[in-house]
Amino acid sequence: MQSLLPRSWSAHLVLASAFTGIIMPAHAQNAPKLQNLLQYADPLQGTDSVGSLSRGNTLPLVARPFGMTHWSLQTGEGNWGWWFSPGARAIQGVRATHQPSPWMGDYGFFNVMAQTGKLYLRANQRTSTYRPDESVISPNYLKVPLRRYSTLLEMTPTERCSL
Repeated sequence: MQSLLPRSWSAHLVLASAFTGIIMPAHAQNAPKLQNLLQYADPLQGTDSVGSLSRGNTLPLVARPFGMTHWSLQTGEGNWGWWFSPGARAIQGVRATHQPSPWMGDYGFFNVMAQTGKLYLRANQRTSTYRPDESVISPNYLKVPLRRYSTLLEMTPTERCSL
């Protein structure tokens, strides 16, 4: 079987492969270590807005990139997309949402809430106060101490839902 490359090229390819195999691993060992970029992401950034100031409002979503369902604290039922207010000190639960922005309507959403004692089905009846300084809201983790129920609500997103 005849080679498609001239003989001199074959020798060059063998030398280049050997050289790359020796140099590349040494270079890879000196490569800077990747840092956790999540520390720079703040889901609350841009959530304290009103319609007159709007230049792209955001929602405090806890989600996987390109995930099917996003999760967020719901502080009020609100109209349209305004169901979260960063100044509120009470939450109605965690909302499963498909809404990318307050300006677009939501679909297929629901609200869940950890409760103890009597079961309340309406979101405005099961409201619990919380302290933002005791909470963790990041793109990959949500932790909120629920004062009314003396319990801790924690969740992390998956590709399709959350745990």
